[in-house]
Amino acid sequence: MTRLKTHKSRVKTSRWEKRADPVVAPQSQARRFGLACALVACALAAIPLSDAIQPYVAGVGEAAELLGDDDEAQGGSSSADVDDASAESRAQFEEEVCELSGLADVRTNEDCSTVGFSLAMSADAAFSQIAEELEAHGWLSVESGSSSMGSFVKEEGELTWLFLNCYGIGGETCVVVNVA
Repeated sequence: MTRLKTHKSRVKTSRWEKRADPVVAPQSQARRFGLACALVACALAAIPLSDAIQPYVAGVGEAAELLGDDDEAQGGSSSADVDDASAESRAQFEEEVCELSGLADVRTNEDCSTVGFSLAMSADAAFSQIAEELEAHGWLSVESGSSSMGSFVKEEGELTWLFLNCYGIGGETCVVVNVA
């Protein structure tokens, strides 16, 4: 008597295909639920942060409007003092880095250590143009290997370090300059 071997046919499914009757262990369900709760909690925690960051993103005049004159009552500087300090910082930035008049969407923090604006050109072209202007003001480029971001240094003046970052967004470029 001959014995016939029979092979059970196995249908292989990839790990991405859904199986007919998925069985999920209770530990996996609990872990997934915990991760989902953590994700929702992070999203909810970010909402108040966006309101707290807004004065730093907005221009100095807009920040004063958002904050009101409550800092005088708390012993802080008056808005006139902040405006004077901001004007001095802006003048120093324009003297040592670049002119801000005529640029679109200019945003700064109070001490002008972070300045942002928009240009209607590619990120690479914006970086090249601004780098030329910086070199005319005595800044030396530190090679970064990127065509749209890099560090600059100089020996004289109040500002001696600068990081320039150009982001292409649509047909425009968002430029962010950090100085110290």
